[in-house]
Amino acid sequence: MLTPDTFIALAEESNLILDLGDWVIKQACAQALAWQEELGFTLPVAINLSAREFSNPELVERIQSVLSTTGASPDMIEIEITETSAMKNTSMSTGVLKRLRGIGINISIDDFGTGYSSLAYLKRLSVDKIKIDRSFIHDLTNDDTHAAFVKLIIEFSKELGYKVVAEGVETEGQQSILQELQCDFIQGYLHSKPVTAARITERYARAETLLV
Repeated sequence: MLTPDTFIALAEESNLILDLGDWVIKQACAQALAWQEELGFTLPVAINLSAREFSNPELVERIQSVLSTTGASPDMIEIEITETSAMKNTSMSTGVLKRLRGIGINISIDDFGTGYSSLAYLKRLSVDKIKIDRSFIHDLTNDDTHAAFVKLIIEFSKELGYKVVAEGVETEGQQSILQELQCDFIQGYLHSKPVTAARITERYARAETLLV
């Protein structure tokens, strides 16, 4: 088993990242279609794009091609890009994000707070969710600065109409503070470690609540 930090950089250098990305999107669409058939409703799959993929001028066309080939609808997948990738070229990013949302794909900014950390940039981006980086959630209960920053992100994002996800939630204390701050979603080991697609199917089939 290899983790992304082991092979993503090499894949980007060799341009294999584009073919790898297409394969990931196809797998995500196939799984979303399988869940729709098994569960009777759409369960979107989030896909992380590397910086190299996001800067590819053919990105939107490649995604549309996969959707067409697999028969999946755009609402079955969600694209996640890092804050750093989005801010490298804001004019390009804005155009790409608008096109992706224009075909019905939801967009999330991942690891927010670790890059440029400028809330002003959020006004220029066409996205659906902001995902607060786990580094700010880790010290939420014992660092007033982090708590204040998380509060600011949540309030500002809601003003812009964005949903907010807190990453890396591992304790009841963190969850309690995030509930008080009216964070929309939490993601982390407190509720579930990564599980297989089969396990997710089983949970929903048994009417368990899965928080993601």
